[in-house]
Amino acid sequence: MTPAGDDRRLAVLCLLSVLPWTVTVYPRGTGLVFPWGLLSPSPAFGVVPIHEYYLTHTYANALPPYLLAWGVATAAYALAVASAAAGTVVAREDRRVTAALLLVAAVAHLRFTLGTDYAGITSVPLGPAVLVTTAWWFHADDLRRIAAS
Repeated sequence: MTPAGDDRRLAVLCLLSVLPWTVTVYPRGTGLVFPWGLLSPSPAFGVVPIHEYYLTHTYANALPPYLLAWGVATAAYALAVASAAAGTVVAREDRRVTAALLLVAAVAHLRFTLGTDYAGITSVPLGPAVLVTTAWWFHADDLRRIAAS
Protein backbone atom coordinates (compact mmCIF):
# COMPACT_ATOMS: atom_id res chain seq x y z
CA MET A 1 0.00 0.00 0.00
CA THR A 2 1.31 3.44 -0.90
CA PRO A 3 1.01 6.63 1.12
CA ALA A 4 -1.85 8.97 0.24
CA GLY A 5 0.75 11.58 -0.73
CA ASP A 6 1.87 9.41 -3.65
CA ASP A 7 -1.71 9.25 -4.93
CA ARG A 8 -2.03 13.04 -4.71
CA ARG A 9 1.33 13.56 -6.40
CA LEU A 10 0.36 11.27 -9.29
CA ALA A 11 -3.00 13.05 -9.63
CA VAL A 12 -1.28 16.45 -9.74
CA LEU A 13 1.21 15.22 -12.33
CA CYS A 14 -1.63 13.89 -14.47
CA LEU A 15 -3.53 17.18 -14.13
CA LEU A 16 -0.56 19.02 -15.62
CA SER A 17 -1.45 17.49 -18.98
CA VAL A 18 -4.73 19.43 -19.16
CA LEU A 19 -3.12 22.80 -18.42
CA PRO A 20 -1.73 24.80 -21.33
CA TRP A 21 2.06 24.85 -21.04
CA THR A 22 2.40 27.83 -23.37
CA VAL A 23 -0.15 30.48 -24.28
CA THR A 24 0.72 32.18 -27.54
CA VAL A 25 -0.99 35.40 -28.59
CA TYR A 26 -0.84 36.24 -32.30
CA PRO A 27 -2.06 39.46 -33.94
CA ARG A 28 -5.27 37.70 -35.07
CA GLY A 29 -5.68 34.83 -32.64
CA THR A 30 -4.32 32.69 -29.85
CA GLY A 31 -2.81 29.26 -29.49
CA LEU A 32 -2.44 26.91 -26.56
CA VAL A 33 0.37 24.39 -26.38
CA PHE A 34 -0.22 21.31 -24.25
CA PRO A 35 2.10 18.35 -23.81
CA TRP A 36 -0.31 16.32 -25.96
CA GLY A 37 -0.82 18.84 -28.78
CA LEU A 38 -1.78 22.27 -30.03
CA LEU A 39 -5.17 23.88 -29.53
CA SER A 40 -6.24 26.91 -31.50
CA PRO A 41 -9.39 28.46 -30.02
CA SER A 42 -9.28 31.47 -32.35
CA PRO A 43 -9.64 32.59 -35.08
CA ALA A 44 -10.72 29.07 -36.08
CA PHE A 45 -10.96 26.19 -33.65
CA GLY A 46 -8.47 23.42 -34.31
CA VAL A 47 -6.54 20.65 -32.56
CA VAL A 48 -3.28 19.10 -33.70
CA PRO A 49 -1.99 16.17 -31.60
CA ILE A 50 1.76 16.21 -31.01
CA HIS A 51 2.41 13.05 -33.00
CA GLU A 52 0.52 14.49 -35.96
CA TYR A 53 2.47 17.74 -35.68
CA TYR A 54 5.81 15.95 -35.88
CA LEU A 55 4.86 13.22 -38.37
CA THR A 56 2.40 14.94 -40.70
CA HIS A 57 2.68 18.72 -40.51
CA THR A 58 6.45 19.05 -40.34
CA TYR A 59 9.62 17.29 -41.27
CA ALA A 60 11.23 16.73 -37.88
CA ASN A 61 14.74 16.62 -39.31
CA ALA A 62 14.32 20.16 -40.65
CA LEU A 63 12.81 21.71 -37.53
CA PRO A 64 14.77 24.25 -35.52
CA PRO A 65 15.94 23.07 -32.08
CA TYR A 66 13.33 25.14 -30.22
CA LEU A 67 10.49 23.25 -31.94
CA LEU A 68 12.12 19.89 -31.22
CA ALA A 69 12.31 20.94 -27.55
CA TRP A 70 8.52 20.58 -27.28
CA GLY A 71 8.82 16.86 -28.03
CA VAL A 72 11.69 16.49 -25.56
CA ALA A 73 9.61 18.21 -22.86
CA THR A 74 6.65 15.95 -23.56
CA ALA A 75 8.80 12.81 -23.46
CA ALA A 76 10.45 13.83 -20.18
CA TYR A 77 7.05 14.68 -18.67
CA ALA A 78 5.58 11.33 -19.79
CA LEU A 79 8.52 9.49 -18.23
CA ALA A 80 8.07 11.46 -14.98
CA VAL A 81 4.39 10.47 -14.86
CA ALA A 82 5.30 6.85 -15.58
CA SER A 83 7.92 6.95 -12.82
CA ALA A 84 5.44 8.39 -10.32
CA ALA A 85 2.84 5.83 -11.40
CA ALA A 86 5.34 3.04 -10.78
CA GLY A 87 5.95 4.49 -7.32
CA THR A 88 2.25 4.65 -6.60
CA VAL A 89 1.15 1.33 -8.07
CA VAL A 90 4.06 -1.03 -7.36
CA ALA A 91 6.15 1.03 -4.88
CA ARG A 92 9.17 0.97 -7.22
CA GLU A 93 10.46 4.47 -7.88
CA ASP A 94 13.60 6.50 -7.50
CA ARG A 95 12.02 9.84 -6.66
CA ARG A 96 15.19 11.66 -7.72
CA VAL A 97 14.61 10.41 -11.27
CA THR A 98 11.04 11.70 -11.23
CA ALA A 99 12.19 15.08 -9.91
CA ALA A 100 14.97 15.35 -12.50
CA LEU A 101 12.59 14.44 -15.34
CA LEU A 102 10.19 17.20 -14.27
CA LEU A 103 13.06 19.71 -14.37
CA VAL A 104 14.21 18.45 -17.79
CA ALA A 105 10.64 18.88 -19.06
CA ALA A 106 10.53 22.42 -17.64
CA VAL A 107 13.82 23.49 -19.20
CA ALA A 108 13.03 21.92 -22.58
CA HIS A 109 9.60 23.53 -22.72
CA LEU A 110 11.03 26.88 -21.69
CA ARG A 111 13.40 26.56 -24.68
CA PHE A 112 10.36 25.91 -26.88
CA THR A 113 8.47 28.91 -25.48
CA LEU A 114 11.39 31.30 -25.82
CA GLY A 115 11.87 30.20 -29.41
CA THR A 116 8.26 30.94 -30.32
CA ASP A 117 8.31 34.44 -28.80
CA TYR A 118 9.25 36.83 -31.59
CA ALA A 119 8.05 40.00 -33.35
CA GLY A 120 4.28 40.30 -33.13
CA ILE A 121 3.86 37.10 -31.13
CA THR A 122 3.84 36.84 -27.35
CA SER A 123 4.38 33.46 -25.72
CA VAL A 124 3.77 32.94 -22.01
CA PRO A 125 5.58 29.92 -20.45
CA LEU A 126 3.07 28.58 -17.93
CA GLY A 127 4.22 24.96 -18.13
CA PRO A 128 7.84 25.49 -17.09
CA ALA A 129 6.75 27.48 -14.03
CA VAL A 130 4.19 24.85 -13.03
CA LEU A 131 6.61 21.96 -13.64
CA VAL A 132 9.35 23.56 -11.50
CA THR A 133 6.84 24.40 -8.77
CA THR A 134 5.49 20.84 -8.81
CA ALA A 135 9.02 19.39 -8.70
CA TRP A 136 9.88 21.65 -5.75
CA TRP A 137 6.58 21.00 -3.92
CA PHE A 138 6.72 17.20 -4.07
CA HIS A 139 10.46 16.62 -4.48
CA ALA A 140 12.39 19.32 -2.63
CA ASP A 141 14.27 16.74 -0.53
CA ASP A 142 14.95 14.61 -3.61
CA LEU A 143 16.34 17.64 -5.46
CA ARG A 144 18.59 18.45 -2.49
CA ARG A 145 19.90 14.88 -2.58
CA ILE A 146 20.67 15.25 -6.29
CA ALA A 147 22.51 18.53 -5.68
CA ALA A 148 24.47 17.03 -2.78
CA SER A 149 25.72 14.04 -4.76
